Amino acid sequence: MPLLILTLPLEPANAAALLDCVQSADGSSVASSAALPLTLLPPTDRQTEVVAVVPLSVLSWHRVVLPPGSLPRSVLGQRNPARLRAILDGLLEDQLLDDPAQLHLALQPQPQVGVPLWVAACDRAWLQAALGALTQAGLNVTRIVPESSPQSLAQTIEVTGSADQPWVAGLTSAGAPDQTGVLHCALSPTVLGLLAADAQVLAEPAVAALAEQQLGRPVTLQQHGARLLQAAQQPWDLAQFEFTNAERDPRWAALTQALVRFAKAPQWRAGRWALAVLLLGNLVGLNAWALRESSLLQAQRQQVR
Repeated sequence: MPLLILTLPLEPANAAALLDCVQSADGSSVASSAALPLTLLPPTDRQTEVVAVVPLSVLSWHRVVLPPGSLPRSVLGQRNPARLRAILDGLLEDQLLDDPAQLHLALQPQPQVGVPLWVAACDRAWLQAALGALTQAGLNVTRIVPESSPQSLAQTIEVTGSADQPWVAGLTSAGAPDQTGVLHCALSPTVLGLLAADAQVLAEPAVAALAEQQLGRPVTLQQHGARLLQAAQQPWDLAQFEFTNAERDPRWAALTQALVRFAKAPQWRAGRWALAVLLLGNLVGLNAWALRESSLLQAQRQQVR
């Protein structure tokens, strides 16, 4: 499925703000990557999925354990989302610096009760304004993803930004596994002790040399466009509660994305061949059965005569 991936600007009201824009024809490789103002974003068709990326700098991450009965039995948000949101507000009241009513919250994919879960939080008014600007530009956002998530940072440290303003993101290594936090701050040697010592370091070209110097370990280059495509491929979807896209059924959306990945992803090539052989075998078998039934029917007609 074609993708148009857009990083939401920190100042949505600024018409001159640049949005990082990545286009992918197949959802698995970058076709183009650029920073464009809202007025110059490429047009889309109904086949293109528009994915909005929330910058890591505006997100906070929290751990909660949902009590039994908190989650609806169907897909998240399809039944009584107000109750689930009220439960989250109560669980996070002591962790949040802002009034929960001012924040948008989103649960991690495939949440379960009784185990630690990640919850993403960001300013609700900012997210509403950023998405509204895209809607006014004729872009219907179908999915909202974080720039990075605790899952994507589990074995990775990411260094981004510019040589003048480098940023590092990773999971903190101190404490028990259920007390791990997400660290996103300016790059400096002081953060080295807070990050996992065995994590792979991914760095954008502009900050690769600086990251290697500050962190004291080799780094792997990763282009900015590839990072955004990787973000879009996450199972996370922050479009929950009041930001759920009413024009799509999340169950069908997930099924469609899975089918597209199966049809396009190189790692599923063997599976596609196996499915093709299976279907061809069934088709040959059906034809043979039809010929046999036709012959039997013809023989019966001859006997009647």
